[in-house]
Amino acid sequence: MKKSHLVFCLILTLLCQGASAQANRINELARVLVGNWVRAQDGKIFFERWQQVNDSTLKGTAGYQIDGREIITEDIIILQNELGVFYEPLVINQNRGRRVSFQLAGIPEWSADRKMFIFSNPDHDFPKYIRYKRIGDILSAVVSNDYAAQQGQTFDFVKEPNR
Repeated sequence: MKKSHLVFCLILTLLCQGASAQANRINELARVLVGNWVRAQDGKIFFERWQQVNDSTLKGTAGYQIDGREIITEDIIILQNELGVFYEPLVINQNRGRRVSFQLAGIPEWSADRKMFIFSNPDHDFPKYIRYKRIGDILSAVVSNDYAAQQGQTFDFVKEPNR
């Protein structure tokens, strides 16, 4: 009886540790993304705005400002469920009005500060990989079709001060 109780406790402990590690993923991502991020290009101010909704969801909005108007181009949700963590953008006038799902492919081991992560969807036409990396008040988003992001588009944003 004692042996089965010990095995049960061990299994329960491992399950709790796994759930805790998964729960921390959204919090890790929130530490990198939450805030208002901007970049200027071609007379426009581009932005990404991120907020943490709860322990399993982040919500983002992307777009640009021109001539005093704000144009939203993407509504983004990062959610965590029992299957993993997913980045799901809804891009205006693309993908037949449906979200495209990218799964968290990982936080590279060499990202010791845990401020870089990669989402992937190998079945999507472009991009197949979305990589975020934060260094101080700079957030780089790279969209590419290769994991190493050797070729792709890079968007460097600067964090806006709190209003």
